[in-house]
Amino acid sequence: MLKKFEKEYEINYHDVAWNLKASISTIVNFLCDIGFRQSESLGAGIKAMMKDNQSWVFYKYDIEIHRYPDIEEKIKVITEPIGFRKFYAYRKYIVLDVDGNVIIEGKSIFFFVDLEKRRAIRIPDQQYKLYGVEDDLNYSIDIDDVKPIKEYDFTKTFRVRYGDIDSNLHVNNVKYIEWAVESLPIGLIKDNSIKRIIVNFLKETTFGHEITSSSSINNLQGSIESVHKIEDEDGKVLATVRCVW
Repeated sequence: MLKKFEKEYEINYHDVAWNLKASISTIVNFLCDIGFRQSESLGAGIKAMMKDNQSWVFYKYDIEIHRYPDIEEKIKVITEPIGFRKFYAYRKYIVLDVDGNVIIEGKSIFFFVDLEKRRAIRIPDQQYKLYGVEDDLNYSIDIDDVKPIKEYDFTKTFRVRYGDIDSNLHVNNVKYIEWAVESLPIGLIKDNSIKRIIVNFLKETTFGHEITSSSSINNLQGSIESVHKIEDEDGKVLATVRCVW
């Protein structure tokens, strides 16, 4: 039987944006943390996996924000593995307020990787046992592909800093979101909030590299869409992002 895991969090000052509501980075960090906490509780946390040069890395995620929690608000984050399929692991998330209302929900796809060879490998049998997965899914969980477009309206260049690197020795997934949003006009960011975000991670990058964040804005019926591309100095696309505001 697949195992759920939950944890309560409080929104602190360092978690909020200018409007005193949790930032999009904070929300994604909570979803990352709950997965980490579950792995730790099962005895398969980061330190244990690093001894075997193994790790989980994001391939895609799709997050819908119905309401951003306020500063000092208490929330409950719940995660549950959906299943495994060869190299892929699927996980879902919900975030509840104190009244039990669903304010955020999401799903993600991970790769199981060999950190020494820097490539995906088949998920070991031990992981199936730990998470209560009996067999591979006979279907896949779809998350949209975000395709690069021909022309972008805005670009901004960044240099990968030491603080952008995580325990996998590459840029942390949340930094790609921050780079994507940072390329947009400040007016859009201040006057709107992301209601849905889809991220595709295509290649990793590491300390010292120069990256370019490109974005474009489309007006939809009742909302705004922004599409983003993150690429390195050689023009290799590292990630693509789609946001609905």
